[in-house]
Amino acid sequence: MANEYGNYATLDPLNADALWTFSEGNKRCSVSGSAGGDNTRSTIFMSSGKWYWEILITSVGGGTAKDVEVGICLPSSVRSVADGNQGLGSNLVVGWSYHSENGKTYHNGTAATYGSAYGDGAVIGVALDLDAGAIYFSLDNAWQNSASEAEIEAGTTTNAAYTGLTDSYHAALGYSAAGARECDMTIRFDHASITGDAPSGFLALATQNLPEPAIINPDDHYYNVLLDHDGSSTATTCTFNLDTYEWLAIIKSTAEEKWYWINSVRGENEYISSNNDSVKTADSNVMSVSGTTLTLGSTLADANYLIEVHRAGLASATAANTDGTFAGDSSSSDTTHTTVNLTSGFGYSIFTGRTNNGIRTIGHGLDKAPEFVINKQLVGGSTNWASTHIGLTNGTKEVYLNLVADEDDNANHQNNTRPSATLLTYGSAGDVNGAGDTQLVMYWHSVAGYSDFGVYETNGSTDGPFLNTGFCPSSVFIKHIDEDGEWYQLYEAQNNGNPQDLYYSWSLDTAQPSAFTFFDWVSNGVKFRTAGGSVNDDGGTVIYGAWGGRPLTDRAVNQGRAK
Repeated sequence: MANEYGNYATLDPLNADALWTFSEGNKRCSVSGSAGGDNTRSTIFMSSGKWYWEILITSVGGGTAKDVEVGICLPSSVRSVADGNQGLGSNLVVGWSYHSENGKTYHNGTAATYGSAYGDGAVIGVALDLDAGAIYFSLDNAWQNSASEAEIEAGTTTNAAYTGLTDSYHAALGYSAAGARECDMTIRFDHASITGDAPSGFLALATQNLPEPAIINPDDHYYNVLLDHDGSSTATTCTFNLDTYEWLAIIKSTAEEKWYWINSVRGENEYISSNNDSVKTADSNVMSVSGTTLTLGSTLADANYLIEVHRAGLASATAANTDGTFAGDSSSSDTTHTTVNLTSGFGYSIFTGRTNNGIRTIGHGLDKAPEFVINKQLVGGSTNWASTHIGLTNGTKEVYLNLVADEDDNANHQNNTRPSATLLTYGSAGDVNGAGDTQLVMYWHSVAGYSDFGVYETNGSTDGPFLNTGFCPSSVFIKHIDEDGEWYQLYEAQNNGNPQDLYYSWSLDTAQPSAFTFFDWVSNGVKFRTAGGSVNDDGGTVIYGAWGGRPLTDRAVNQGRAK
């Protein structure tokens, strides 16, 4: 165990049903109100390792059908809206729980005989072993279902409450009642406060015990800055060498002006704009690079510009996959340049569409399936920016970066095939696979502590959804998919305090609007603070992406921090 100077998890008021009241540093919670169910969860989620915590049940309330639920649930940030809300009730797929009323375990509507019922004054211990994929519960320091401390420490799962746990999980509490709700519980993450015996090797849920993130310093992979350009030549120093690595740069003025998307393979002398459907435009005076220096040129006005740079793979003089495994289309001789950053989960490919507009595949070179993909034709006719996302309904659906429209149905774009662990698949549609046309495809997947792509369900409240990314993002995009809505792009570099009210729109060339409340930046994600619109209407579905984050761990540079 690391030193005792980290930050212990607490219950998360930003990610809880509205009737909960929190006290004692958000370690104690109580609920009151009419019949129904309520849930809350920890600020930190666990993806690996062994963890132990306790819950003191001060009161389960009077009357009948009063049921406390203790256990774990999936992070909302990686769930589809079909999985339900907070996720610990007896019928939800996202919760694994041990219930006070009957001592049973519940998951996805299935109950199983497990242990003893419990009531006022009980102490429930939870041992979560994600190395073995199992969870165990104790009641007043007695392990239930005939489990023993020795077998738990040995990783034996025969008497576990649940096995096969392979995802990320929050510690979670729930409560339901047929009549008036009234309960009181305290969760103990700090092992100095527990009353039972933690199995050997099981840690307290705290930042000092979290595993080292894949990305220690996000600045090695992602850079953004707000730069005051003089209209001639203004330089900024990037956090990585732009000659050593390939890269994607995205530039937008705070005034009314087009977007500039520039990548190192095509070169600094041409760009495409996400606010239109045009092919690439040649211009040698938008920007230039030398080493770590990025300089804005005379094409750009005397104004403030937001600059964002994603680092790809190592630079190479040859058109080849330079960093990672290339699983290409062996049946085609079409030229493909692929570059990927395996650490940050970002890459892009440039390829030529088939001469017969037939189905083709592109090896993306990443080590897992991309979750956000943007396609744009560079040479040929004008085309929309056809984009896919893990949160879209199915493999025929897509959204267009240059439009505010909702998700569209076009099986010919992806050939009704979602991105795989090795390949992107394209159908016969000319705008993604046009005969002899040069195509650019950019793609990302989530990396714990650095990036996150998912979907949330709107609730039409100023106490809006909470996206628990596990880090404080540097930038976030959001897009409503079941009604028209802008592609909102928000940058922490422009945040002057919570709530965030400055934004761009990838699909528009307008000046940066303001005075529209979006969310609060917090140490482990964002909390929406607006009601209505395409950000948080009532009952809508919104996809999002976040990256460039500061991990919520003591083992990283630029730790996640609240605002």
